Amino acid sequence: MKPVIIRTPGVYGMDCLLFLFRHGETDWNRAGRLQGHTDTPLNPTGLAQAQALVERLRPHRLDAVMSSDLARAWTTGQVVAEGLCVPLISEPGLREANIGEAEGLYWPEVKSRFGEALTERWFTDDDAASRRCAGSSPSSPIGGSACRRTVRWCGS
Repeated sequence: MKPVIIRTPGVYGMDCLLFLFRHGETDWNRAGRLQGHTDTPLNPTGLAQAQALVERLRPHRLDAVMSSDLARAWTTGQVVAEGLCVPLISEPGLREANIGEAEGLYWPEVKSRFGEALTERWFTDDDAASRRCAGSSPSSPIGGSACRRTVRWCGS
């Protein structure tokens, strides 16, 4: 897992570095199933990935870890936070998108059921899945208010 680094203005004119990293692997990831809000746990590979991330982030001296409340993300965050001796903060707005009836399906099933054009747009249009799949929410995975709250927290 390679974290994404975002530099944003912090308090007192000091930069704030925000490291974004995805949860470790789950059995559904390995199988190619879409998860969305379905609460799937990390598998042994995912736990090992989270532990490896601790060492990768250690030189950066993080102040805190923020995670969604889904088990796969929370466990990843917990491993990192405990390994770095920093607080873990819950932010449910960081959950992956609720993709309704597409959750639990394999990619070929999703393409067949909802159309290949839609599934291709998922990678370029944040709200494509939520506008089309029944039972889904209108929010994108890490967009809108969750992203603004995270950046605002970084500045406080």
